[in-house]
Amino acid sequence: MSIEIGMLWFANDPKKTLADKVLDAAKYYERKYGISPDLCHVHSSMVDKSNPQIEITEDDSIQIGHLWIGVSDEN
Repeated sequence: MSIEIGMLWFANDPKKTLADKVLDAAKYYERKYGISPDLCHVHSSMVDKSNPQIEITEDDSIQIGHLWIGVSDEN
């Protein structure tokens, strides 16, 4: 079992792709916590064909318009 640590990020701009939303959150996360995130959980309805550089996991426990971004202890 892995431990995941992260933050919830509001990302509801309809003009941005999922990749752009994840990148915005990742930049903020790295500035705030000093570490690059390596995973992101999003509601399945938010997944699109963009290709973010961070692993995306569909997770319907995350509210639409939000994403959970953070790090796993497995890395």
